[in-house]
Amino acid sequence: MGGRIYDRTLECGCMISSDGGGGVMPCHYGYGCGKEGCDENNECEDCIKQAKLCAETWTKWKKTADYQKHLEDVEERNQ
Repeated sequence: MGGRIYDRTLECGCMISSDGGGGVMPCHYGYGCGKEGCDENNECEDCIKQAKLCAETWTKWKKTADYQKHLEDVEERNQ
């Protein structure tokens, strides 16, 4: 059984892998955190802040040299 190595962790907490065609372990799933009243239909303030941080972090990361390097790593590792 193969394993996946997460070689990058973004500021928001998302973990990025270049193995197996690339992969992500997200920091925010959109299901709520389990606090009372926080679920997929009505997320709490903390979950909303995390989702916003995640979106902003990905937007910034996709404009960096590290993102381009990640794309190259994915292509190289998965030929």
